[in-house]
Amino acid sequence: MSMRDKDLSVEELQQLLYTKKRTQRRRRLQRMKNNGRYVEVTGLEPPNPKPPSLSTPSVTPTGAMSQYSLGLNEETKPSKPTQTRSIWRKMGNGFLFLIEIGAVIGLIYILYGLWDTNSELNQELAQVQQAEAASVALPTPTATPVIDVVILPTGHKPPVDGRSPEQGEAGDIPT
Repeated sequence: MSMRDKDLSVEELQQLLYTKKRTQRRRRLQRMKNNGRYVEVTGLEPPNPKPPSLSTPSVTPTGAMSQYSLGLNEETKPSKPTQTRSIWRKMGNGFLFLIEIGAVIGLIYILYGLWDTNSELNQELAQVQQAEAASVALPTPTATPVIDVVILPTGHKPPVDGRSPEQGEAGDIPT
């Protein structure tokens, strides 16, 4: 039977832990003595090989811990909570759960409203931008000649409506 298969009491576990720590301390001190780093002081007593007894704390569990035992005797064990306290607690927890669900639904509703309002504003903005662009739009430019030629510089008139060019005075030709 191994050490793990045994059910040990708290006192036995404390004793095992104390002896294990003491053994490790002795090994460390021996290693320090071998390295010359340990100095013995005369008049100082060695530590007690048996651990000091620990007193059990007197605790009365309350609230959620009242359902668990801390190793108390039946005399000091608190009585079970009354049924009415349990019912009120369940009702309170249910009410708080409903409030949480309502808050989540409200948050979803608010987020949907924000998204819908954002979409609506984007559509209105696009319409206003299109209207502004149409009102500010410049007319399409057409090509116009720089010189309005009626008489050619050589003294001929241009052909008009299928007539051939006519000879004539050069007229007002710019210098």
